Amino acid sequence: MNEIKAKNTKQESLFIEFRGKKYSFSTKSLIIFPVGTFLLAILMIQFFGIRENNWLHEIITKHSVFLMNLLFNVEAEALFLPENYFPWHIDIPGSVRTYINNGCTYITSMSIFTAINIFIPHSQDAKTKEDIIWRKTINIIASLILIYIFNIFRIAIQVYLYHLGNPWSIVHDSVLTYFIIVIWHILIFLFCNIKTPEIFISIYYLGKFIYNKLRKENVVETYAYLKQRGQNGKYNGAWNLFKREQLSLNLIKINDIDSRLIQFLKENRHKYTAKAIKNRLFNQQDKVTVDLLEKKLQILLNAEMVLLEKFNGNIYYFI
Repeated sequence: MNEIKAKNTKQESLFIEFRGKKYSFSTKSLIIFPVGTFLLAILMIQFFGIRENNWLHEIITKHSVFLMNLLFNVEAEALFLPENYFPWHIDIPGSVRTYINNGCTYITSMSIFTAINIFIPHSQDAKTKEDIIWRKTINIIASLILIYIFNIFRIAIQVYLYHLGNPWSIVHDSVLTYFIIVIWHILIFLFCNIKTPEIFISIYYLGKFIYNKLRKENVVETYAYLKQRGQNGKYNGAWNLFKREQLSLNLIKINDIDSRLIQFLKENRHKYTAKAIKNRLFNQQDKVTVDLLEKKLQILLNAEMVLLEKFNGNIYYFI
């Protein structure tokens, strides 16, 4: 996953490059994603949870009964008992009877998956977002089907095991049961991420955005000497490259690495490798490593502050 900083006249935009596509999200979409997901999921759970909407209970009961009779031939029946708060029951004559409540419908997980897919942020890149609606639709349909089918098999197997004499606390409430349920939902979520990687990328994007904002002032201070010289173009280029390399800002600032490198190369008028510069200029600075200098020289090179030449496998820098 690569990061690119793009500069325009109004603002700086962070782009995440993943699988050949560019992802950039507006602040508005990043805020709407968690807030909208939470509110819509709550509304859906409340709506399908009221007693008048027990049609989902009926469908699940009848499908579970059909599957039990198909797999185990136990002559189960779907009973409607209107005097009960949860009227739909699975009944095996002479054996067990269980009712279907809101938790049995898995409406909670179906609501959460639906809400997440609806509010997944769109990338601002036109090519990346051109089929986002289609990908979201596939995710919603596929996740609902997979959750529903899993739930029907779960109910059928659990009631059958209860019919065989196994305690309900084991077949329904055991750690193994919850573990299987959680794993199945994680697999569905990962499947959704294949079609819409925006789910994870937007979270990563938000973290990088906040990280960059927190370090913004320090970066400005580090490159102030470039800006004071009226070289704003080089200043902006060095700033962007610095963030991409994720170098130690405090180390560079304390040792004044930028200005010392440039001054050294100007005064000596020779070509030096990063190792040679380290030995001549920073010999007493144990924390200034050759790798750090190599990265800084590459940044100054891209900012057009120094030049580069390769000879016998070595890289030499000069002004």
